[in-house]
Amino acid sequence: MKNNQGCKYIIFLRVIFCILFAISKLAYSKNYCIRPDYRARKEYVHCDKTAESSKECQKEVYYLAKKIMEKYGYKRILDLGCGSGYKLVTYFGDFETIGFEIEPTLSWLKEKYPNKRWELSDFAKPFEEPVDLVICSDVIEHVLDPDKLLRWISLVDCKVIVFSTPDRTILVKNHRGREKGPPRNKFHIREWNYKEFERYIGKWFTIIEHIHMKKENMCQVVVCSNS
Repeated sequence: MKNNQGCKYIIFLRVIFCILFAISKLAYSKNYCIRPDYRARKEYVHCDKTAESSKECQKEVYYLAKKIMEKYGYKRILDLGCGSGYKLVTYFGDFETIGFEIEPTLSWLKEKYPNKRWELSDFAKPFEEPVDLVICSDVIEHVLDPDKLLRWISLVDCKVIVFSTPDRTILVKNHRGREKGPPRNKFHIREWNYKEFERYIGKWFTIIEHIHMKKENMCQVVVCSNS
């Protein structure tokens, strides 16, 4: 009798453990691979990236993308969330460029650079033209549902994708972030640490390289292929 009761108790504990494990995995999945107790912002706040200061942000990311373009002889680049368009126009002047943005920035871009191509960011409308490289630099942390963003990119006919986003661990170390959220930056919905971001992007794409930028070391970059 005692042995039977002991076995039942062990089975009961295993069932409870499996239930708790399943719940934690579900919470982890719904939080885009960020720790389950992380609190993201619930509302989007528009960030005006047409200011002069935006010219200096993520320069290393764009340099890296340009090196990839030159190395493989690529010609066509799509910049999703291109902001002021300065880096796209300045560093990729010899390439065919397509910049995606939302209003009112989109109208500003069309007026500022009328000879370049600008499109409205709309994740409900797939982009059906082939490109060589997609760059999505410091955009994903601003999006309420990043699954929609990655799903949209996964449907683009491209060879290489370059993602960048701040590393939450380094932000916390520099007193510019919170480990359990929400982000100190009011424009950020959520922030990933290094391992979380690699897991999340790896669910959608084949990762080629995952690094920190040398100068902007709080910026993590993932280079991947759409296959």
